[in-house]
Amino acid sequence: MKKEILIAEFEKTHTEILHSQILFLLHRGYKINLWLNEEADFEDVYDGKVNIVKSKTEISSLNLKLLYKVLRFIKQHNIEKIILNTAHGLLIRNLCFILLNKKVEVTGVLHQAHKLIKSSTQSIISKKVKKNFVLNDYVKDFVLKETKGKYKVESFYPIYFNKLSDVKYKPNYKIIITVPGNVIQLRKDYVFLIKNLLKLEDEIRDNFQFIILGRATDKESPEMLQMIGENNISEDFVKIYKEYVSEEEFSEVVQNSDFIMPLIHPTGHSYNEYLSTEISGAFNTAFGYHKPLLMYESFSKFEDFKKFSVFYNESNFLHILKNLTEKNMTTELKKRYENYPKFDFNFQANKYINFIENH
Repeated sequence: MKKEILIAEFEKTHTEILHSQILFLLHRGYKINLWLNEEADFEDVYDGKVNIVKSKTEISSLNLKLLYKVLRFIKQHNIEKIILNTAHGLLIRNLCFILLNKKVEVTGVLHQAHKLIKSSTQSIISKKVKKNFVLNDYVKDFVLKETKGKYKVESFYPIYFNKLSDVKYKPNYKIIITVPGNVIQLRKDYVFLIKNLLKLEDEIRDNFQFIILGRATDKESPEMLQMIGENNISEDFVKIYKEYVSEEEFSEVVQNSDFIMPLIHPTGHSYNEYLSTEISGAFNTAFGYHKPLLMYESFSKFEDFKKFSVFYNESNFLHILKNLTEKNMTTELKKRYENYPKFDFNFQANKYINFIENH
């Protein structure tokens, strides 16, 4: 009989990391149940191999109807293991209360690992969630050091996808640098980027196209949009999206990109967390698609980035762009992915499954 497991995601976000976990579990013969917020954006590409339950979800700590619906599902399917894809918040706390005396084993995925260090809600969750995944080795190292090994923590890299769309590579003589993800000025330094791009000499500017790969709104990124509009910056130079970007379009743009740029700077709202307890989706996008990174220099202390990145700071950014036009760095950086054992599927799958199965 196949081992049965439940992966639950009550939020609308973080669905991009589900595919790697599903692939790991299918690889090891698990029967997978996936509980999703019905508003979450998730493409079912598993041909019936995954039992997907979509439920109306109001993220409220007192959503008892939902919690008991989940509990009933666990009983009906004799679920012995649960993965909480976002193991934060009051709803998760209350679910853990309900499950506290049940035999089911719960493993959490932490997106904000600092909560394990200083959140009272997380300490209550930890009474049931005895094992936690984080999404990079440097986050694991930081948490283990800060908590002095109090918690069981393992890392996995959600950099695998069930399919990559068949992309016809568009002939493009420009260097395409893509900034993927939610376009939120508080987190990413779009203003720095546009200000500096406006300083580029025409002959260098003509070599580049920057793509802001996410929906840009006046609410989240007003200054960036204002600067682009006032300076009549063309789409050939800086492309933005005013509408939702589909998974297919996202994949196609990334595959045709030369560099992925996280655009995380010291001015960003969560800069310190990105250097210790959180990751940006841009990191895994680059790793998953084997793309070089263009990154702020403070990330150069981490092994993963050191191998695959070109680094810059505020004062040398324009000089770095000029260098990119003179040296073809992309080929060499992409080749390094071929012999990087950490990103091997079997290595990551075995680490993930072993952590779930070992007590």
